[in-house]
Amino acid sequence: MMPTLLKVWSFEERLSNEDKEDLLKYFGAESVQHIPRHGRDMAVLASFKRQEDCEYAMKKLHQQEILGRRLMAVYKEPSLMSSKQPHLDTSESSKVQEPSHEEIIRKKIKEYEARLSSISSVFNIKHPIPPHLK
Repeated sequence: MMPTLLKVWSFEERLSNEDKEDLLKYFGAESVQHIPRHGRDMAVLASFKRQEDCEYAMKKLHQQEILGRRLMAVYKEPSLMSSKQPHLDTSESSKVQEPSHEEIIRKKIKEYEARLSSISSVFNIKHPIPPHLK
């Protein structure tokens, strides 16, 4: 099943948020959400009604050059956008339990062990080192 959500970034800085929304809505986006990206340009999440519309927008937007910059577009899981939509009931979000202190520590230890025994944590390669290598 193809997702109906696209993340698009690498817009030229001269483009306003309204320009970005207009562009994505031209390609069939129903709603557009702007998200910051580590102090750099804004990324945009665009949701589409149908998978075909999302696929069409992906084909047209990915690597498209606009004002001298190539856009980047990737499919995203719908859960990312739905968690930030204002029409959601707040009682749903309160049902999620926070992990206990022990669970947090166990998770951190597992992450540390994975980084310790991985080939290269810098490049996020998490395969264990082959035992026959010395």
